[in-house]
Amino acid sequence: MLTAAPGGGCFGLSVLLREGVAAWIEHCEAGPRPALPSELAAAARSIAPALHAGMVQILASIALNRIQEIHS
Repeated sequence: MLTAAPGGGCFGLSVLLREGVAAWIEHCEAGPRPALPSELAAAARSIAPALHAGMVQILASIALNRIQEIHS
């Protein structure tokens, strides 16, 4: 979503906003390759620290809620 990597760019963002995380993940899985660690590091450096922290919190809460659903 944050880079021009597969699943990213304006199209990836539009899928995420319009159809949600599940559709965005499916879209990313259809991509030809995952982002390289160097590409991820460059993308992380370009994000404002507060935005990055917020994204981490959201993704962590999604993961933890999913774990709670599985064990409930």
